[in-house]
Amino acid sequence: GPKTDEEWAVVRNAAAMLVESGNLLMVAGRVNARASQEDWQEISRGLIDVSTIALRAAEEKDKEKLFNVGSDIYNVCTSCHQKYIMMASE
Repeated sequence: GPKTDEEWAVVRNAAAMLVESGNLLMVAGRVNARASQEDWQEISRGLIDVSTIALRAAEEKDKEKLFNVGSDIYNVCTSCHQKYIMMASE
């Protein structure tokens, strides 16, 4: 895990970018053409939620919380990518 203030700042910035990525996915017109609006919004909110936990963990410099939320971020991203990348290749 991060050891210095600079390393924690990098993690914090990465978590903030993930939060903003979820927000950008929810902007009108960003919905995958094959996705339902409701499903796309739910997945985007999931990304925002887990990324916010990571952001707080970085702000608190809580290595355990950061480690634990890492798998949640992976799961949210993977579930979306599997669903929508597979759709795009069909």
